[in-house]
Amino acid sequence: MADDSHTNRDVRRTPPGAYEVGYCRPPVHTRIKLGEIRNPRGRQKGQRNHKTVLLEIANEKVKVKEGNRTRWVTRYEAICRRMTNDALMGNAKAQAILLQRLDRIMSGPEVASPHHTPISSDDEALVADFLARHRDTPRGDPEGSE
Repeated sequence: MADDSHTNRDVRRTPPGAYEVGYCRPPVHTRIKLGEIRNPRGRQKGQRNHKTVLLEIANEKVKVKEGNRTRWVTRYEAICRRMTNDALMGNAKAQAILLQRLDRIMSGPEVASPHHTPISSDDEALVADFLARHRDTPRGDPEGSE
């Protein structure tokens, strides 16, 4: 038979003098004292991932000189302008990337919004019935109770 002595004894009810260090029973001097906080600052709030950092950098403003004037634009806009200018100057790689992006933007599949689904005839009848019943009721009294 297996040794049942470990399962039979109630470790929590051992007298204080017979304290036994072991599983789920740390030494008394290493226990958290009442009111003690082991991690006072905790996890930093707002830990930033790669997406957050990249979006923050892309949205920073930089000076761009266009002709005789200087403008402040986001880094993303500056990159797009530079790529467009490079494509116009004959850079084949910039042209290919720009055309791919424009194709994706212009001819991308239109995503149907769940709010713009066609209304069935049953739904139309329901709305018409509702409006017929509630058209003449005052705003504060939806059921028309007296």
